Amino acid sequence: MTVPSGDLAELLGGRRAAIDASLPPLAFALGWVLVGRSLIAGTVAAIVVAVAVAGWRYRRDEQSRAALIGALGVAVGALIAARTGRVADVFLLQLATNAASALAWAVSIAVRWPLLGIIAGAALGQKTRWRKDPALLRAYSRASWVWVGQYVVRLAVFLPLYAADSVIALGMARFALSWPLIAACLGASWWVLRRSLPAGHPGIRHPLVEGAEPMSTASADPFTPDVVAQIAHHMNSDHAADNVLIVRAFGGHPAATSAVMSGLDATGIEFEIDGGAIARVPFGTTLTARPQVRGEVTRLFHEAQAVLGIKPAFSVQLRDATADLHDKATRVPYLGELMRGKLDAVAYAEMVAQHWYAYRELEAIVVANPGDPIVQAFHLPPLTRLPKIEDDLASLLGPQWQDLITPNEATLRYTARIREVCTDWPGGFVAHHYTRYLGDLSGGQFIRKVVDRTIGAGTSFYDFSDLGDLAAFKEDYRHLLDATTWDDAERERIVVESRIAYELNIEVLEQLTTR
Repeated sequence: MTVPSGDLAELLGGRRAAIDASLPPLAFALGWVLVGRSLIAGTVAAIVVAVAVAGWRYRRDEQSRAALIGALGVAVGALIAARTGRVADVFLLQLATNAASALAWAVSIAVRWPLLGIIAGAALGQKTRWRKDPALLRAYSRASWVWVGQYVVRLAVFLPLYAADSVIALGMARFALSWPLIAACLGASWWVLRRSLPAGHPGIRHPLVEGAEPMSTASADPFTPDVVAQIAHHMNSDHAADNVLIVRAFGGHPAATSAVMSGLDATGIEFEIDGGAIARVPFGTTLTARPQVRGEVTRLFHEAQAVLGIKPAFSVQLRDATADLHDKATRVPYLGELMRGKLDAVAYAEMVAQHWYAYRELEAIVVANPGDPIVQAFHLPPLTRLPKIEDDLASLLGPQWQDLITPNEATLRYTARIREVCTDWPGGFVAHHYTRYLGDLSGGQFIRKVVDRTIGAGTSFYDFSDLGDLAAFKEDYRHLLDATTWDDAERERIVVESRIAYELNIEVLEQLTTR
């Protein structure tokens, strides 16, 4: 059973914190036995390990609290043990907290405020909205019993060892029952949650609250018709298959074969199913700005895959791994000015010139590798951009354009990277090809509309009409990504290189704002 990333595993803690917290007790047991069964030696060992782990986490910009909390527990236990004269009492606080936790989770279920719902609701920004959904309240209550069971299992292991004064075994048990038990608990509770929700329920991020306003009467919709139309165009052109999965999982149409986004507001998204019925899928929270849509729809898609038992395709992994950088690129000031129609032809030509240097390198790789099946499969002749960019520069700067352009420092780094990784590594070529060409095929179409309106020249670069149906082409490109026989290690290398390509492109744009 796979626990979706971003759901219970993230909401209720993770592997690092669980392991970090269990290391100090294990260090205590080892220090105690190795230095003549010394309570002081064991305590010092626990503190040293905790400080070392916390320092390592801090240097990696990761949370470091868990190890320090574990050391604090050992220190308090050591004080108790020093007072009672029984070394096993170092673990007495651990026994007490497990017993208290089991009781707290059980009581929360009894009073209809299951802790699992409280924790998940707070993390998802729902506050107590989840309690207004009877099905979700019932599901959280049932799944919370799994967490009660986790603490009972720990007590069942710890108590006999404590009674037998088995200090070493207690330390090892404390470590062994950290992340493995939590991982099992996460998987089991997620399974119980899913099994407890009725068919068609949209999931934990989307409580069904009676009396919610339909799209036609909602009063807090921040999305204008133009914005909704742009989002719909993107969803229906680039994510048609994703739409279908979302509707099958959460729209009450498990057999849907097509789903066209037809509307959106601050609280949900609507689809026309198979050319007829309308299905509405609610968001998990009220959106207040356009950039939030991407994150919410992405979460819906991931949850839909989990509900339907679908393993993410490589094209989806690649898209999701670069989503944050895609959003970062849209916030570069230069692009903001361009999209608001604030740049003149010369300022726009600066970006086109940097494109020329990048595409010159990429398309030189294509020419230099006529026999490489991967390079040639991904780069169809109608994709070639260099002649179109040269036409644009001539229209913007005149026939002597080549004497007027220079690469900025970021472009020099970018083109050097292309030469370094793409010349002898087809996967590296695909990473940079995907980042550049699919980006200009998609977002570039919006730039084309603005520039045509405000400058009136220099947009043949964004004309991909020779490819025919662009949505079909992009779908074929993703199928090619999924079908190419790379192993997991090679796919991870391509993902990493795609992120590097994105970062380099962002640096190029950021330098344009200061020239």
